[in-house]
Amino acid sequence: MIGSYTKRFMHFLLAAAVLPCGAASALAQSQQMKADKDFDSSPQFDVGAFGGGQFWKLRQGNDPLPDKLVRGGVFGQRATWDFARYFGLEEAWSIRGTNNIQYIPAHPLPGQSVSFGARNTQLSVSPVAYLTPRTSRFRPFLTVGPGFEWFFPTSDAKAAAASAQNAALGAQNLSGRYGAVVTWGGGVKYVLSPRFLVRIDYHGTWAKHPQFGLTNIPAHAGGLYVPTGGSEIGTQLTVGLDFRFHRPAPPAATK
Repeated sequence: MIGSYTKRFMHFLLAAAVLPCGAASALAQSQQMKADKDFDSSPQFDVGAFGGGQFWKLRQGNDPLPDKLVRGGVFGQRATWDFARYFGLEEAWSIRGTNNIQYIPAHPLPGQSVSFGARNTQLSVSPVAYLTPRTSRFRPFLTVGPGFEWFFPTSDAKAAAASAQNAALGAQNLSGRYGAVVTWGGGVKYVLSPRFLVRIDYHGTWAKHPQFGLTNIPAHAGGLYVPTGGSEIGTQLTVGLDFRFHRPAPPAATK
């Protein structure tokens, strides 16, 4: 009889010891779930800089003497507002791209070409769609949207084109071009710490081929020209570092 009471008493003590632990575990789990939800739904704002290479492909129909934009470097800045779990809005400014112009004059000598220094800048605002939630350390994403682009020759290029010794090129009116573009791309962000992220981006651009103030047909043998109706497709491959502004403390990142 005494043994039965003793066994029941031991069971009671065991239950009294286990129940608080279970309650504490449930409370901790509930708090973690709340932290996850708060972190995953609260807006975040990142700014950063990037740099890399920029490449262009000109499409000029059946022109036997296609022009060329020489590949070069680019750098700029981005600002991203992640307003939802899987969606955001991003502003990107390619501050300076270096892609010199290479022309082949009409009826040239074999291998003859003429080059001018040229620079470009782009500004775009695009929605961002993420493939993983904010709690993931890796965040692949896709983006597409409108933009604006400026192409302009350097001051040295304009001076050379306007000089008397280059008058035969017919490029005295060498000038820049600006206009709307369509941008698209994707990449991946990797969370280094609560404040810093590294990202790799592929960025594409479609626009009309810049005329640069030249005529659309050669005025004479050896003259420069740009056919009308052409287009250009640009590609940027860049690496960037972003800084994240104040936000709720994140939960443990998941892979």
